[in-house]
Order: sequence, then C-alpha cells, then structure tokens
Amino acid sequence: MKTMRPARTFARRPAVVVFWLAVGLGAGLGAGCGAGGAGAARAESTPQAVAEGPFDLTLFHTNDIHGGFFARPYQGGGGSRVGGFAALAEHLARERASAARWLLLDAGDFMTGNPVCELTVAGAPGGAMAAMMGAAGYHAGVIGNHEFDLGRDALDALMSVFPFPLLAADLVDAAGRTSAPGLRGPLVLERDGLRIGMMGISFAALPAIVARSRLDGIESRDQTARVREQLADLVGRTDVQVLISHNGVDPDRALARELAADGLDVIVGGHSHTRLEEPLVEAGVVIVQAGSGLRHLGRLDLRLADGRVTHYRGRLVLLDVEGGASAATQGGAVAGEDADPDAPLLVRDLVAHYESTVASVYEQVIGRLTTDLRRHSRQESALGSWLCDILRAHTGADVAVYNSGGIRKHLTSGPVTKLDIFEVLPFGNSLVVHRLPGSSLRAILLANAQAAETDAYGILQVSGVEYRYREDNETRAGGRRAQANGAAVELISVTVGGQPLRDDRIYTVAMPDYVSGMGDVFLGGVALTAPLETGERITDIVIAAVEKIGGVITPPRLGRIEKVGKR
Repeated sequence: MKTMRPARTFARRPAVVVFWLAVGLGAGLGAGCGAGGAGAARAESTPQAVAEGPFDLTLFHTNDIHGGFFARPYQGGGGSRVGGFAALAEHLARERASAARWLLLDAGDFMTGNPVCELTVAGAPGGAMAAMMGAAGYHAGVIGNHEFDLGRDALDALMSVFPFPLLAADLVDAAGRTSAPGLRGPLVLERDGLRIGMMGISFAALPAIVARSRLDGIESRDQTARVREQLADLVGRTDVQVLISHNGVDPDRALARELAADGLDVIVGGHSHTRLEEPLVEAGVVIVQAGSGLRHLGRLDLRLADGRVTHYRGRLVLLDVEGGASAATQGGAVAGEDADPDAPLLVRDLVAHYESTVASVYEQVIGRLTTDLRRHSRQESALGSWLCDILRAHTGADVAVYNSGGIRKHLTSGPVTKLDIFEVLPFGNSLVVHRLPGSSLRAILLANAQAAETDAYGILQVSGVEYRYREDNETRAGGRRAQANGAAVELISVTVGGQPLRDDRIYTVAMPDYVSGMGDVFLGGVALTAPLETGERITDIVIAAVEKIGGVITPPRLGRIEKVGKR
C-alpha cells in the first residue's frame, strides 16, 4: 500500500486565452515538479471492473490523431460522419457532466497525416493542431515519433507555443539533459483535493524509426529507470500515478509488469493504434488506448482508496457528429473547474477555418484512377511500384526505391486530389540520388528479399529493377544469401533496365532522404557516399507528375519482385 503524505497545495498555472489562429486554450491545473522522495512499494492488488460509480477521477484520452481534425464518413456506413475536434468537443461536453473530476490526455502522434499539420500558426509549423487541441481542453500529452517529422527545430517551435505540457522523460540530449522546453516531468495535477501524478514517455526505439537528422542530438534513455525515478518522487505525495506512453500495447504491458510494484496505477497508451473497447489489466496496472485518427474518445473512470486504484470502468465513445451535435444542442451539462461552455463552438469555428484553408489548396482534382492502387508492406504493391516509377522518371535514375512504411493509404478508383497524394505521402521526405556499384545494389536487394520473409520492417518498393529470390536451407559456399528466421534467402536473378545486373557497373538509385539516412535498416548496411540532393519534396513531385498526366492514371505492370519455391 502506498503511504500518503498530508495534503499539500500546489501552485496553479494561469489560464491561457483560447488560440484564435494564434495561441491556444490552456488548462488551469496545478503543476509541480520535484526530485527525490522515496515512495513505498504498492501492495499486491488487482483493480476490479465495475459497471457503476461513484468514481473519483475520470481520464478522457486520445492517441495517434495524425492530423484527423475533421469529420470523415463512418466506415460502418449509413451516411454518418465521425471524428475530428468539433465532435470531440461536443461529446466531451456531455461526457464530463458525469465526471466528478476529469482530465483530457493525449498519447502522442497528433502530427502527420493531413496538410493542417504543416500550417504555421503563431510562428510554429503544426500550430494549427496546437490551437485546436488547446481549445478542446487537453491537459497533458506526450511526444510521439511523428512529432519529429518536420525536424527538431520545428518541434521545438511547436512545443514553445503548446498550451499544455508535452512530456517525454526518456528523451534527453547527449549530456542527459532534457533540452526541449516541454520534455519535463513529472507533473502533479490537482483536482478538488485529489492529486494526480503524471508522467510521460515517447517511443522506446525512437532512433530506429526516426531519421537521425530529425532527432538532432535527442537520445532515448531506459524508460523503466526514468519512470521508476519519477514514481519514487510521486508516490508519497499523490493519490494516483498515471503514465502516458507512446510505446504500443505490448510494450506497455511489459512496463506495467516492471513498474507495478513501484506504484504505477494507469498507462494511457498510443502508437500501436489499438482500439481497446475495454481496459487491459496487467500486474494490477490499468492500460487503455483509443485507436487512431480521432474517431473515438477513451473514457476511464477510477475509484481510489488508500492511495491505489480499487475499481475501474472503461469504454470508447464513438465521435459521431450527429450524436455529439444533438447532445450539445440539448444543453448537456458542463462540469469541472476547467470546463468552458463555449468550447464546442470555439473548436467548431477553428476546425471550419482550417478545413477551408486546407481545402482551398488540396481539394483540387488532378487525375482519375480506373482501378484501385493498393499498398502492401511485405510484397510488391501497385501503389509502391507506381510511386517508384514517378521518382525514377523524374530523376532519370536507373533504379528507384521507396520504403513501404512511408506509403500511408491506398488510392481508390475515381477522382484523385492533391489531398489524396498528401495523405499517401504525408512525411515531407525529399528525394535524393545515390551512385552505387552493382555489388552494393545487389546487397540491398538481398536484404530486401530477407525483409520480405521477416516481420522486422516493410520492404522497399522498386522501379527499374526486377529480381527473383527463394528460401534456401542448404549451405552453399560463395552464394549470395542472407539469413531470415533460420532460413537462407538466395537471389536467383537480378536485372536492371532489362539487362543482367553487373557488379562492377555504377548505377544511379533514387530514394527518399529517410531511406538514405537509415541505411542500416533498409539498405543492408551498404556504405553510402554523399547523395545528390534534389531539394524537392516527394509529395510535390508526385502531385506535379499526376497534373502533367492530366487524365487517367494507368496502373503499372507487376512482377518486379518474385519469390519462387524453396531449394
């Protein structure tokens, strides 16, 4: 059982005025940071699920918004629309009426997915997202991996205008300091005498999925140790300890097992886009996550006693536009010291403004598809091949490659808009060209064949090159083979431009700067010399190529990557 100290009063943050295209709405909440102070280990106990209250604290939560600020058609059909900040604000106004004390938290990756994330507001790229999240009334969040997509300088600028704390205790500079303005913690948030200890961590393997140039000196430190250190400070002076994590469900379960005895009560998670209709409980720690794209609002009600969670109730609220609007129209009550009865209207106005701004540029139809172009992460895809063809033609390179994970949605038959292309390629990568000997290109393709046989990461899509490979369980000296899950992968044939690959010839290879900077992951560790920098964004190149076509887009021929039977 946790030992509780006498109640303390914490200094309150001043309320911040709503962003109106410039600054955001801050949450009036108590905040305290400290170091030291040992907390007692918690007693073995498992919180119980209950259907009814009363509850002492309600945590509303979102994660992996990815620029989903507006309502979209509901996949369940019926012509209804779901999602976006306006629906969030309206549903939240209704939901919090039945919450004695509440907080609204986000578990990271609110950036990347829509052009709104690149709008500069208050001097910060992404400031539009800060404006809408601030107006919606968030109290705390974490830095996800996609918050780095515009680079470290852009993130620092964004954090400097954010109206609530963005946490990441595990991200430090080379000297072990948190050098960005918001990477701090822990926080103590006070609600009507209840003290909530709040911590945050980003994605544990950040350097493995974010280009080094975009991290610019930021390093990931051991998350368990960092959170344990903060728990030692919090347990003795707070009533409940909450960790906001951008790790994904399985790593969060592992963290729960590691940190339960240190006093951790709740993990609000993100990154894996998992829609947990009901909370998980691991080693007595309650774990929640709310899917992605701001289609759902998570609600976790907690009953507390003797410094621990004894009972909980969790669910997801579908952010349907009609339901939220009707609730707001019917005058749902608003509760809580931070509640702003005008928030739904303010958020709705902000969303309408930014939706109009994006539409004025990106809703222009630039082409038409007669059939779907679909993506795939483990094999050649029509969409990946089409994109690589465009990049190869643009540069005149012998070969073009593209990481499958950078292709974020399918293109469906019918009109194609600029927004469609942006949503397919939202990361702002630029195009570079490398000169490589044939032996290096062969090694890259061998690594790509291996990647197709494992779950390590998505393969590179290709243009200008065709290759065949197979699994080979026999040991052959001198073979061009790679090891994958205990089975050897062997290249059978490789052609470039229809001609057999020559190891002694120099080939030009176009690729995203992200792939170039992550050669140890995508390129089989091949040593690269300095690339030719085109200085052009790949999204812009593809949009221009479709505009040049000016009509029907022809799907490419498949058959560039072929797996044959085992030896």
